Amino acid sequence: MRSVYRGVPLIVLTFFVGAIALFQSSCGKEDKDKTKAEKEALVREMAGVYTSEVVRKIDGQAEKEYVPVDLAIPREENGGKHRLLFSSECGALLEIEQITPEKVFLSFLEKGEANRPQKDFIGGAKTLPGEAKFSGYIAEYDRQAKVFRISLKLEGKTTTENGGRKDLTVALEYTAKRVE
Repeated sequence: MRSVYRGVPLIVLTFFVGAIALFQSSCGKEDKDKTKAEKEALVREMAGVYTSEVVRKIDGQAEKEYVPVDLAIPREENGGKHRLLFSSECGALLEIEQITPEKVFLSFLEKGEANRPQKDFIGGAKTLPGEAKFSGYIAEYDRQAKVFRISLKLEGKTTTENGGRKDLTVALEYTAKRVE
């Protein structure tokens, strides 16, 4: 008789541990679904056409330009509803990292090759993340003011005065206001 009851506490313990693990995993899934839905809503809110002031810094010299900028929802294979494609003279795939009531902070996912002629470059240029100026991130979106800011850089080749080629890095800082 005694041998029959020896395994019962172990079975009961295993059952309770399994039930607790199942409960915790279902709670985590609800949180993930809620976060996913919030990110999808923010991406839809942020997507659109912006008018932007861009500061181009080359070798310590800065110049300002005003250019149109698009924040688009990329195709599904590039993350679709949870990411944004920043496009102007350069392109960058961005992902929401941190959300506060006032701001949304984004990180850089992948570098892109420029597929159109670039000012100051021979051929195309690579888009890379710039300085992490916005609470440790390269981009932020002010939810009340509807202003998007991003820091990027372009790297490529340029011609020298004697006809040779040299590496060139251009720092770009965009401040974009939503066009309604």
